[in-house]
Amino acid sequence: GIISAVTRITDKVNRLQSLCIKDALVDESIKDTLIDLANYSIMTLIELEEEE
Repeated sequence: GIISAVTRITDKVNRLQSLCIKDALVDESIKDTLIDLANYSIMTLIELEEEE
């Protein structure tokens, strides 16, 4: 449901913040995390559409 989706998105936002704070930025990890965030958002939108 929406709660688990928001939890996953929150986890990814926290991961992104953690990666941005580190001195040695790992661009690939940041890109992967952003892709994950986009995917979770799209999957959540699809789920919400199906519930309507």
